Amino acid sequence: MTGREEYEKALRKAVEAARHAHRAVVVHHDDADGLAAGAISLRTMDVIGLKARAICIEKMHPAIVKMIHAMDADLFVYADIGSSRADLISEALREGQIVIVLDHHDPASVSREEILHLNPELYGYEGERDVSGSTAAYMLLRAVEPEVARELAWAAVVGSAEIPGPMRGLNAEALEDAERAGDVERRQGRTGERYFVKAVQEYWDRASTIYTVLGSVGYYSGGPERAVAGILRREIPREEADKLEELRSRKFDELFSKVYREGLRKMKAIQWMDDGGVLSGLGTKVIGTFLSVLSHRRIVDQEKYLVGMMEFSPEIPGLGRIDGRWIKASVRTPDALRRSVEAGRMPPASKLLEYAMDRIGGVAEGHAYAASGLLPWDARDEFLALMDSGAMNEKGLSAP
Repeated sequence: MTGREEYEKALRKAVEAARHAHRAVVVHHDDADGLAAGAISLRTMDVIGLKARAICIEKMHPAIVKMIHAMDADLFVYADIGSSRADLISEALREGQIVIVLDHHDPASVSREEILHLNPELYGYEGERDVSGSTAAYMLLRAVEPEVARELAWAAVVGSAEIPGPMRGLNAEALEDAERAGDVERRQGRTGERYFVKAVQEYWDRASTIYTVLGSVGYYSGGPERAVAGILRREIPREEADKLEELRSRKFDELFSKVYREGLRKMKAIQWMDDGGVLSGLGTKVIGTFLSVLSHRRIVDQEKYLVGMMEFSPEIPGLGRIDGRWIKASVRTPDALRRSVEAGRMPPASKLLEYAMDRIGGVAEGHAYAASGLLPWDARDEFLALMDSGAMNEKGLSAP
């Protein structure tokens, strides 16, 4: 049986499991891909006939996952999140609960029949090139009801904007369905193929930016809920998005000034900065967005891992509060380092971050070129030392 055949078999099994459930919780991320994946998954539950509640989380943390599985539901769908920390899901799972993971991040290995791990990476696809989290969610909806799915194919195209280059793999399938539905139009631009989303009258990458601003900058003010509702209504809440984008721009200008004034702290293999409270009140996704922009600036050493940190609020909207004080750390690989990672000369960002976090009681997830995690407040110096030593000694990257 081919990888594609195995994947389609797994999708059918997940559909069957969902049809036997009574109440569902959809857990999703706060960027455009996660918001689209959440919206598509809610539509899937609706088509099946399940009452579902959506919870938007920024990171997989043991206490957060435990709160999720204490909710009154027997089906939990993780959309664009969860794959890298499926072990935490396994530990929190209660009797009678079933989990469907629809993600494209580097997957952890978990063998439990209650966890249906539908990460296409497990079936031969590349999570950083062939499939987004929203496309993974779309594939499940298409397995339930293809005609209904086609109405939301455009959302998977928007979610896939975080993956550079022309659509390929499963993302290309979602694109073709969106074209057939008349919701997306391919156009040629100066830099290659572009996708105009007629459903919301924006190019796919611009729509992605707007939804990400709503979900991340507006994380603590109901932004994710309004973004998901907008996707299901085929709308963009533009007025709110404009205000949040202006706020983010001001905060980023302030943070760029801080970085240029103070410089990046440089070690042998990493360079790092913290926000100094500049981004306080915003969702912590923004530190990763900031690093992605910063990574192309001259101040950045293109051969060192770029690490950025900000305080993580312990208050999780819709869930409750976790104990302790935590730091969100994001990692990016600048262009020259990215080529070294691709060639196998340097470790993937996700593996390096996992190596450091495992040794200080933190959590990590992500991709080869972009990853993030949470670490205890008082473990910052040890974390940075572990990141630097781990990068210099790739063969030592193993669990403690």
